[in-house]
Amino acid sequence: MPLFAFHAMLAGCDTRRERFDDEAAWVRVEIDWRQAGICPEGVSIYVFEQETGKKFKVLHTNEMRADSVTVDSLNLHIGRYSLLVFNETERSHSNVSFRGTSYYHTFEACTWPVAKVVTPNVLAAAHVDAFEVTCEMTGRRRTCPPLLLVPKRLNAIAEVTVHVKSLHYLHVSEQEGALSGLIEGVFLAAEAPGAASATHYFTLNGRAFYQGSSTDGILKGTLVIFGAATAPSENILSLRLLLRDMTECLFERNLSGKLPGYGDLPKNHLKFEVGLGTADDPPIEITRAPDNNANGIFQVKVDEWGESISMDVLVDIEGT
Repeated sequence: MPLFAFHAMLAGCDTRRERFDDEAAWVRVEIDWRQAGICPEGVSIYVFEQETGKKFKVLHTNEMRADSVTVDSLNLHIGRYSLLVFNETERSHSNVSFRGTSYYHTFEACTWPVAKVVTPNVLAAAHVDAFEVTCEMTGRRRTCPPLLLVPKRLNAIAEVTVHVKSLHYLHVSEQEGALSGLIEGVFLAAEAPGAASATHYFTLNGRAFYQGSSTDGILKGTLVIFGAATAPSENILSLRLLLRDMTECLFERNLSGKLPGYGDLPKNHLKFEVGLGTADDPPIEITRAPDNNANGIFQVKVDEWGESISMDVLVDIEGT
């Protein structure tokens, strides 16, 4: 074999030299969303260099088959890579933010501490720790096997129903709730929660009177959770109810041991009710009547909730 031909053959697979278009391969990616139970409007595909873990390429696609499978292709040069996929984009989630997105192992999804969205959405993700684009996959040879991914749900929507006696005494503004001792975030590549716990605040923006009653009824709110934190902390549901005269009534319920941890979240919504009037969960009752002509601005501070009443309640988890 002539020496120049031998050098040319070696150069064809030398990743250190300048890369040309004929050294790239189209890698087919198939993402099956059926196990997650969602059909996303869009999908984010992140490619990282395996050796450094650094972000290399991002593809946003809405190519979706009728069977809820995303199918698209990545154009990649010879090398080793890692892959992360999740539904929608970093900015389009109504209740989840992302941090550490420049590197594969630091890419973390975090729930917004304050949730004021009426229709929160869930997050589902999948990953491939290592795959390689070789010489045989490039140019006209095209022997590149597809990457198959099946995302899992990472969080769940929790629906809170609060039964209130003398509901008519409450101000027309949205009421507020908070739930403590929750997982702050989850690392997508490790499929594991971080060590920190957090309190999530949410609005009780659904109000309705019982049929046949003009005084008693319910408040409803939703929040998105990754589950109860494993660190020593209690899951306390705190309620701050604003009356018509702009004064407050404060209540608490202890949900410790009632919320699922990460990996045990139901496919359907997590639902729980408080103020049912049982021995473990007495009524939430407004015992004083505010001035009907009172007015003012709804301005409160999170760290001034004052004394509260703490009770254990039962939680109904659907879909487990």
